[in-house]
Amino acid sequence: PTFPCSSTTSPPLRQKPIGAPFVPRQRRCPTRSSVTSGRETCATCAGAQAHRPVTSVFIDGGHGTTGLEIRERLAGRRDVAVIEIDNARRRDALARREALNDADIVILCLPDDAAREAVALIANDRTRVIDASTAHRTADGWVFSFHEIHTGGIETIRAAKRVSNPGC
Repeated sequence: PTFPCSSTTSPPLRQKPIGAPFVPRQRRCPTRSSVTSGRETCATCAGAQAHRPVTSVFIDGGHGTTGLEIRERLAGRRDVAVIEIDNARRRDALARREALNDADIVILCLPDDAAREAVALIANDRTRVIDASTAHRTADGWVFSFHEIHTGGIETIRAAKRVSNPGC
């Protein structure tokens, strides 16, 4: 994870247009004048500052009701960068593939078939997926996010790479 300084001069919610490299927030360490990329820990203030990771999130289907609500909830978080696809390219499979694979967390707010298609576009084992559709609720390799039904409880969900949401 990334542990940049907690102070920032950028707005709380960042957007990463597709095609642009993912660049973390520029951070200015209060104990030195240099700007860090956000990818390294500031050795000068380590231990003196609360360092927080910046997590990239892509909301596939983010223009629908559920996606808009999730985006609104993330808007006040300084530790989240939302990846966005330009409106002209949001149905472009290559743009979606790039966003799905760039994100640390993907939230699917799509119909079932589109959700299955989106998961098939993810070509890495790093990206965590939360699916709000019914496409993966009983699928192998997916954890249904009612912690009460799992032996490991909430820890099972926290550790899962693929989480099926109980409903949108």
